[in-house]
Amino acid sequence: MAIPKPMLWIVGWQAAFTLLFAALAGAVEGRHALLSVLFGGGIAVLANTAYAWRSTRCLLDESSKKIYRAQLWAEVLKFIITFILFGLVFACYREVLGLPLFIAYLSTYAVFWLALLRKG
Repeated sequence: MAIPKPMLWIVGWQAAFTLLFAALAGAVEGRHALLSVLFGGGIAVLANTAYAWRSTRCLLDESSKKIYRAQLWAEVLKFIITFILFGLVFACYREVLGLPLFIAYLSTYAVFWLALLRKG
């Protein structure tokens, strides 16, 4: 079962925002800002893609209990991926800039919420 197009559309906009924000950060603050933004936004994009994949493993005609469980496990997967990736960034990239990293991560989620306002 593939990820539905509306979910891919949102993840695509998150990725585009991350790349744009990274280019801006790189131009203004340099290489470490660029990479920090890419890591922050990338963590959100990967976690959201995993959520979209896992949450759509159920068919809509299945019981509400199965659909709820699919959503729950998708959130758990998103949290685990986020936790592991932040750990890897901090463990492996000593020059990471925390502010751009977290601003990119949080801003990418803002793109998600704004994309939900999009009509059909």
